[in-house]
Amino acid sequence: MNLYSFANAADLRIASGRKFLARFREAADTFANEVKGCIDPALISALSEVQTFAADTPATRAWTNTCTQLMHEADSRDYVPSSLLISHLKLDSASVERIYELLAWEGLGAACSTSSLMNAYFDSPPPAVLSMGTDGSFDIGEVQQDARWHLECGSVISFSSSDGFRAHSKANRTRYWRPNPTITSSNISAKFPIYTPALTISHFQEFPIITSPLFVSGWQRSLIAASDILASYSGGASNSVSELVTCVLPLVCGHSAVGSGSREELLGQVYLPATDALGVLTECLLHEVMHQYLFRLEECRSIFGPETQEDARFYSPWRADPRPLRMVFHGALVFACVADLYLWDGAAKAFGQAAGDCVRRSYHCARQARIALDIVSRNASMTEIGALLFADVEKDIGRVLESASPTRDDQAAVEEQLSNHEKLYAAYAR
Repeated sequence: MNLYSFANAADLRIASGRKFLARFREAADTFANEVKGCIDPALISALSEVQTFAADTPATRAWTNTCTQLMHEADSRDYVPSSLLISHLKLDSASVERIYELLAWEGLGAACSTSSLMNAYFDSPPPAVLSMGTDGSFDIGEVQQDARWHLECGSVISFSSSDGFRAHSKANRTRYWRPNPTITSSNISAKFPIYTPALTISHFQEFPIITSPLFVSGWQRSLIAASDILASYSGGASNSVSELVTCVLPLVCGHSAVGSGSREELLGQVYLPATDALGVLTECLLHEVMHQYLFRLEECRSIFGPETQEDARFYSPWRADPRPLRMVFHGALVFACVADLYLWDGAAKAFGQAAGDCVRRSYHCARQARIALDIVSRNASMTEIGALLFADVEKDIGRVLESASPTRDDQAAVEEQLSNHEKLYAAYAR
């Protein structure tokens, strides 16, 4: 595939991470200025300090997203934040100021991890659950309001209070520390952030999220197998998984409904179907990592020119609802990659499927991607880098369509499906 060499995944991660950390610092400064004088000054000072070592993680991105929206919507100190923004917080007071205090604690925890160096004391009581980056969470529970708290980060995170609370991070779960499970293999290394409330809320994902450590300990074998298949298929695809996937959460899926997802507010985190069917899981892993790839590219450079109607909605060959043009382009890129995966000569054996079924799936995905790319071509103004990317996607789709040879019946069935979808949702066509 041309796409895997368009931009190096490691370079994309570094460049987009720098862009994000500038936004994190801006959000932290804006937040600190807004709440100055109504929460513990030590928390404000700590938020300023963590900006020097904060990393680009789903946890820091989630906090930045919350605070950016909060500060954008709040027009006075009397503003009460929407529960959609703070549903992950366990509120313990009727005071709006306490909400801001809990958010300050969350921002501090999001930026700290076992790779951080911090030694600070606070008079403010912490939240009942204090997440530390994506490493895990301290399960603190109800605390004394007049205790003094001490947080120290290094190779081990220690948390204590003047009234006798003592906890620290270790490899194994203790009474107060809940480490997030980790998946580690030669082709994927990531956390399952099941004990990080900000990353498991329904605001980011409509399918139910499984947060059972027992389940993920078994399911990770299938995820490792899927990542190994991608490594056999393509070094570029495997490298993208290694570089861009840092957190994974499994989703409940039905007999025909399969859920997976990526959110640009949480780059690094992917949602995958909780299935052992390797064809489905491998396709979804590739699908989501290519969304991550394009989201990070967009974070660094604009794909569309200023003349493009960003707010307009267009027909999608995959969806029943109209989609923004950039997401139609996302679909074209992602499904061009999926089409190539099923055209790979090892696909049938790896997925336990008939060779003809793989060819049909490849052809179907490539035809959908071709339709989407035609919509983008007719309606978008591309930047220089956008035009280069468009040309690569177009080349990949063309190559797949030239190589995929489904039976006459399979080809006719695919074309009928595409035609029926367009008839149902033709009102969105442009």
